Amino acid sequence: NDTATTEIYTLSLHDALPISRSGLPYADPRLETLRDFTRQMVVKRGKVSPAEVDAFLAADFSRQNVLEIVTFIAHKVLSNYANHFVGTPVDKTFERFAWQKPDKQPAPTT
Repeated sequence: NDTATTEIYTLSLHDALPISRSGLPYADPRLETLRDFTRQMVVKRGKVSPAEVDAFLAADFSRQNVLEIVTFIAHKVLSNYANHFVGTPVDKTFERFAWQKPDKQPAPTT
């Protein structure tokens, strides 16, 4: 390519991290621990309990891995906000991974 171009590929956090959209647990317990801890970091906005950190570390992860997760979440939030603001389209290569809002389930009736 003769021009200097940069394409931004934006996937949701759920695509970028091992967080399954199906909600089914992973067979690999370490990967499941990573998914659960990452989800807790997002849901709790970084305010995970010492017990949650200890469980993560007990799965052979490190404090550095905790900071890597924080850094990755921050990067994805910044990237997603900027791309939403400027209207960056999802590249054709990744369209099949684009997040779609799930259909709302009707409330159960009693």
